[in-house]
Amino acid sequence: MRIRPTLIAAGAAAIGAAITVTTAGTAAAVVPIGSPQDGIIAGVGLNHPETQAVAGSPLPGLLGIGLLAPLITVHVDENSGLPRAANGQVLADMNTIFNDAAGAPNGRIAIAIVDPARFGGHSILVAEFL
Repeated sequence: MRIRPTLIAAGAAAIGAAITVTTAGTAAAVVPIGSPQDGIIAGVGLNHPETQAVAGSPLPGLLGIGLLAPLITVHVDENSGLPRAANGQVLADMNTIFNDAAGAPNGRIAIAIVDPARFGGHSILVAEFL
């Protein structure tokens, strides 16, 4: 089926546009990321001020609802106080994850398109670093 690749491409374009618009007033330090050998195809790493700006925008809420939500996997920093299930699953919505990173002194977020074969069938990674 062609629907999934098209949805991923549209989601990536929307995420990129939203980050660009949201962080336009901050010190521009969005860092392109990619590590194909690790299954990370392409993405952006946000610095702390950008993470704060994006946390205050509609983007986290948009990632957590609708067609994109099932495509997303989340990595939360091991030092985060966010609740987890016994299997390690993070029990928090996207707004809470972004705000957790934004509230930490050096917290930051990375968003990437990833290889679903390496990430449990998910195509988008949202990673928090504290």
